[in-house]
Amino acid sequence: MRYRVVFDEMKLTFVKHFTCLCGRNLRRQKTFSQTYNPYNVVADRSRPKTREEVAAAVRAEGLAWRAAPEPCLHAGEPDMNVRRSP
Repeated sequence: MRYRVVFDEMKLTFVKHFTCLCGRNLRRQKTFSQTYNPYNVVADRSRPKTREEVAAAVRAEGLAWRAAPEPCLHAGEPDMNVRRSP
């Protein structure tokens, strides 16, 4: 007989708004998550993380992502929204 164990998940969605190097206003969104389970342990592996520690880790990961600069992925590309005559 097989058992399936579903662990609770802590999810937080972070959004960042910024102006790209080419002048476009952009919005990025990313969801960060960890589960509360006996295998999600603290750094020294002495005990499982508490709910507060998991929430703090997810929040720290999201805030680090939000603070990181975004590269301009479309610099040098023609503007796709401009209609060109044939």
